[in-house]
Amino acid sequence: MKSHLYFSVKILFVILLISTRQVNAQICFSPKTDFASGINPSSICHADFNNDGKMDLAVANKSGTVSILLGNGSGGFTNDSAFMVGYLPVSVCTADFNNDSVPDLATANAGPWNVSIIFGDGNGNFGIDSAISANTPYSVVSADFNSDGNADIAVATAYKVLIALGNGIGGFSATTIFGSGHAYHSISAADFNGDSAADLAMAGGGSNGVWILVGDGNGNFSVVTSFSAGSYVESVVCADFNNDNKIDLATANRFTNDISIIIGDGVGNFSSATNFAVGSNPLSIASADFNNDGKKDLAVVNSASCTVSVLEGNGLGSFSGAQNFAVDSFPNSISIEDYNGDGKMDLAVLCVYSNNDTGKVAVLLNCNTVTTNQIANDNNEVQIFPNPGKGIITIEFNSNHAVNCGLKIYNTLGENVYSDSQSHSGSEKINLEKLSVGIYFVKIFDEEKIYTKKIVIQ
Repeated sequence: MKSHLYFSVKILFVILLISTRQVNAQICFSPKTDFASGINPSSICHADFNNDGKMDLAVANKSGTVSILLGNGSGGFTNDSAFMVGYLPVSVCTADFNNDSVPDLATANAGPWNVSIIFGDGNGNFGIDSAISANTPYSVVSADFNSDGNADIAVATAYKVLIALGNGIGGFSATTIFGSGHAYHSISAADFNGDSAADLAMAGGGSNGVWILVGDGNGNFSVVTSFSAGSYVESVVCADFNNDNKIDLATANRFTNDISIIIGDGVGNFSSATNFAVGSNPLSIASADFNNDGKKDLAVVNSASCTVSVLEGNGLGSFSGAQNFAVDSFPNSISIEDYNGDGKMDLAVLCVYSNNDTGKVAVLLNCNTVTTNQIANDNNEVQIFPNPGKGIITIEFNSNHAVNCGLKIYNTLGENVYSDSQSHSGSEKINLEKLSVGIYFVKIFDEEKIYTKKIVIQ
């Protein structure tokens, strides 16, 4: 899908993950604020678990629980409760597994060698767990692998990748094995070849590379292929780093204290790696646009140096030198979202301290400044309702002139999931029912100023 659409317009309406067009913006994060998690935490993810339009956190603890930290919408969190899963969960992800428009959780458990599924009730509570057998699981991710509209699960293990297809009511098929014979430390899903089917990228650990499985949209995958990265690849993230509308890869390389950028060609192949230095012992990597310039940046958790390295992207596949922000002892996982509702992406970093100790989540709020002539929040110009909503939203333009505009929606991976180049005026209904539960940002700008709106899909 082409990313550059040119319109002769008065107002251009674009839904983006976060605001763009800030010129010469600097990346800035406030000093960390710590919030208690659980015993020996290992992995973190985010969603709105209690249906209040504010981002919450889920933390997998190796003690066999998931802690739910409810957000207050201002960047603060309350460790509200913990819910039992399997022993030694090492990875957690969120999706709606039973199609009730409420986020659920999946954990990869190294103790009983399985994946726990616990179902959310929309009030921040979880229960009625089920299990999927998985020998030596390291990481879990969810996507729709067979194009039936239901959330499926992929598990990276020490020897293979397992696919369990969801039935939309909380159940899963028997697992199917792909990519046997390799050790995979983490797993991510994206569309690498432009066929609208979810593919998989796995961090190869000691193989010093990234392994790729190309999906066919029916739940099956190709023979696994590899692409070289740095030394001992612990984590991989998928995003478009050079603004060509093709998914690229970035890896955290534990032994060489750097990251690798591997550019995708849009048909499933990837370039040679380009490396950038970060802190000591990088374990986890994530991507977002931190300075609102429309280009993907990176955040890397460095366990030994107790920092987060932030690298600014130039939109051409290259990155600045790392800016390092202090967190607490032995950080191991990161989750990026707008935790205080200001339209800027913040960091939530999981810190372990030591075994059998209560861990903490270090929250670093984005403190980048945006000039008033670039972004305005004039609620009288454009109304979006219902918000939160369950998929169908109404956009009402309160101006006296017609609006000729384009519309795009991006998910949290930076993927374009919806486009509309029709003209709009007055009041328009848009059907977003196929979008996953989560937060999206609406951006409207005319010749004089920019309006930014946030919508929540429940």
